[in-house]
Amino acid sequence: MWQTPKGNKFFNDHFGVLIARCLSELIASHYLAKDRTQPGTLGVKAFDSLTVEQQLYVFHEIGNAILRPDIPAPPLTAYREAAVEAVFRTLFLLLEIDVDNKTTEIRSLTLSAYQERYYSFGPVLTPQTGDMEEWGVVVGNLSGLLLAEEDYEFDGIADLPPDKSQQVYSKSGLPSDYFTAFPPDPSTEEANQLAKDLFMLTEEVIRRGAVSDDKPV
Repeated sequence: MWQTPKGNKFFNDHFGVLIARCLSELIASHYLAKDRTQPGTLGVKAFDSLTVEQQLYVFHEIGNAILRPDIPAPPLTAYREAAVEAVFRTLFLLLEIDVDNKTTEIRSLTLSAYQERYYSFGPVLTPQTGDMEEWGVVVGNLSGLLLAEEDYEFDGIADLPPDKSQQVYSKSGLPSDYFTAFPPDPSTEEANQLAKDLFMLTEEVIRRGAVSDDKPV
């Protein structure tokens, strides 16, 4: 489970399938590539600064938390929430590709997840909508299902005096190690296994979601 703004939850609906699809694309296109040598760079500092192996560890951790009901919700930290944001940055990139290639698969899945959670709230879109500003609003609203604030972007707290940093933590309600906690750095072999395990989980979720969609109403 994951600590959402509305409590600990896991997702096995269209939103869960969408998260699984983004993680699957990330793992397949970069982390399982034979020429992988550099960390993924998605414009989220607390995530981009991690090693390849750490990134895989965190993706495996958050992916299992979001998609499985039997996994306890991990404590919120900057690196974990930054990894979640990296998933939504990936979704936006996939939507851009969908628009450029004049396909509608990702847009259709995103719209299903959006309508499932927000009903009539937000922009009125169809799978043929090509305006990326409107899709950006959708992605932002979807990210709000998992992220309350963009606290992971503020890393200046580490430079504050102890009394000042404690004030920030107290006012924000963040754990005292939110910015100072870092993920383990597994070996290359361990990280590769994590990538394969996560890929298998995401493919299972995607396949299960597709079967569910095929069932008669």
